[in-house]
Amino acid sequence: MLPTDILTTVQAITVAEVRIDGLALSCFNNAAKRWEVAFVRDRHHRFRITVQLINGNTLEAEEVFPLTEVPEVRSIDFTLANGSNNHFDQFPNGGIELPGFSRKGPSSADIRWAIDFGDPAVGHGNVTGLKRKGPGNPNRVPVTLARIPHALFYTNQVTDTSVVLAPRRNNRPGRSPQFGRTNDDTAAVILADRPTDVRIVTDPPGALNIPVLTPVENHYYRIVLVNMDREGTAHEVQDGRVKGDHHHFYNIVAVDGDERDLWAVPKADRNESGDCNPEIIKNPNVPTLEPLIVDEG
Repeated sequence: MLPTDILTTVQAITVAEVRIDGLALSCFNNAAKRWEVAFVRDRHHRFRITVQLINGNTLEAEEVFPLTEVPEVRSIDFTLANGSNNHFDQFPNGGIELPGFSRKGPSSADIRWAIDFGDPAVGHGNVTGLKRKGPGNPNRVPVTLARIPHALFYTNQVTDTSVVLAPRRNNRPGRSPQFGRTNDDTAAVILADRPTDVRIVTDPPGALNIPVLTPVENHYYRIVLVNMDREGTAHEVQDGRVKGDHHHFYNIVAVDGDERDLWAVPKADRNESGDCNPEIIKNPNVPTLEPLIVDEG
């Protein structure tokens, strides 16, 4: 959960917390004032959702909806009445941005720890647009798009070590410069003016049947969305680093330069160890991720 001092300044009630991990690309749709998260449905990954009710005093969790694999639906919509947009006055880009941010600085809730796919520092040239599914992109994988309004995004945890973004043609990190530390997972709070129901619905309807999340005094809901490697998935190791998932985003986003692979120091607590971590995209050529679920005409 966000630090209390930040929650106090936005002058709204937290009705839910969203945790996002794995192969996902987020974009703040400024026109619609909502976050959109594209979960890439690569066959080696499994996209799952669970919902918990969290006691705001003890942080004890009660399961509301069990960890369930999400079928290949087009979209998942979060809806609520009485949602608050007060936080956009302080955070106009939809995410926590703090003064003096640096990848060499101390860990923080700043959203900019996540790799920005539109950042020239990534080294793959300019982002030219999104790749729609259709005859022009026969190998493009499916995407499930989550739409999350009234949300303030932030970094929940920062990696301990720096990653390397190396040209894909090299197929190894080699002597490529270090990019810096990144996010381990991304989170958000969904804010409202007063206690309100939260509904999670799919297109097509009925694919998950998550119950309506009704207000409970001194509690909030935690919705966890994870798109992680399937058990037993092999990962390439070169020069003491594990190849991450960054390259999957080129299946849905077009660039005009050399594509990059991400290489990370292995993590002791899990085998996939790469960057199975969410990224974001801030680029004028990609104001929304909606085209990813609209086939070519």
